Amino acid sequence: MGLFKDMKNLKKMAADAPPAPSMSDTIAAGASAVAAAKLQQQLLATGVPGTAIVKSADQSGMMVNNMPQVDFDFEVTLPGKDAYSVKTSLVVPMTQLAAVAAGNTVGVLVDPANPESLMFDWSRPQG
Repeated sequence: MGLFKDMKNLKKMAADAPPAPSMSDTIAAGASAVAAAKLQQQLLATGVPGTAIVKSADQSGMMVNNMPQVDFDFEVTLPGKDAYSVKTSLVVPMTQLAAVAAGNTVGVLVDPANPESLMFDWSRPQG
């Protein structure tokens, strides 16, 4: 009798489980991850070093590799250029969350061809 009860519970658990992502969603997520990795490599190679003042930082509710994705509003400054605003979402390692709190200044690498595209430069002092 225990076997049939376990099978019934297992069937109920399967019915209550959220649906698995579709193949197209999985492929799109993979393509997005590959594009982000390529952009990061490009910025590491050709990015212009600058600073960004964190005007706001709000967790988006998404996690990427157990790291929170955060929605930022930055005021970015590059050498010899006027400051400008950028709104973007970036993944932040848990150990760096305090460094990217609102009001802090962080090091960034900015795409020279697209100033809205940037990443954190963790090799420089933050705070």
